[in-house]
Amino acid sequence: MLMTHYPAQNYQSRLSEVDHIQTWAGAARNKLHLNRAKCVELIISDPRRRRQLNLPPCISDITRVPSLKIIDVTITKKMAVSEHVRSLINSCA
Repeated sequence: MLMTHYPAQNYQSRLSEVDHIQTWAGAARNKLHLNRAKCVELIISDPRRRRQLNLPPCISDITRVPSLKIIDVTITKKMAVSEHVRSLINSCA
């Protein structure tokens, strides 16, 4: 899981951060592999702000998603957990 915060127009630093994490993971002492096919990008916005959000360009090999499940909790791009609550209620029924 990759969690970072970037200004909307900072495309190049997003790419370099993913590359840096991949290099760190592959270092001899870490012995990890970053599987970019399983990486996703979730852009979180503040729904209370009334301005238009300019989304940065997508990173070519990383999928952008509207919601993400982290440790069994679903979070949406507006930091809402309503999707998570709905899923819990449906699983109890």
